[in-house]
Amino acid sequence: MEKINVALVCLLIMGIDIGAGLLGILAQIEEKKVHSTGWIPECRHLDHRALMLGFGAAALLAFSHVISHLSDGYICTCSKKGHKNETSSNKQLTMVFLFLSWISFGFGFSLLLVGTLANLKLRRQCIFADHHFLSEGVSFCFLHGFLAAIYYKLAADATIQEQGISPTTSV
Repeated sequence: MEKINVALVCLLIMGIDIGAGLLGILAQIEEKKVHSTGWIPECRHLDHRALMLGFGAAALLAFSHVISHLSDGYICTCSKKGHKNETSSNKQLTMVFLFLSWISFGFGFSLLLVGTLANLKLRRQCIFADHHFLSEGVSFCFLHGFLAAIYYKLAADATIQEQGISPTTSV
């Protein structure tokens, strides 16, 4: 039963991150729509829909991050006072993926917000910038889904191993 729960949470994390990536792609499509009359593009303000899609992508990424890190608890690699520091390789690998998932979340969330807010500011001034913040943020959404799911799986295995139960097999 534990194996099924871990698999479902991993799929949920990846699904939410894929949803965030798709919202980011839709926001980028919306922002690229320029009404033109002949050869000269019209200056227009950013559509409210594009703004909401960009913020929605950032919110879904944050929600996925919270689920992956708070649903299984924190794996402590600290040793107790007076005991040898014997950290299992599973715990060490879990900490590596914890760090990588935080990095991918930080870059992805920042790029999604910067891309959305930069377009809002630039459209008000009738400047058409060709930046790629949203597309890079989308890439980090997909990367975060992969890393966070691996982190959750490793953290669940480390928790089970700590409790003295045999660890689950690969999902």
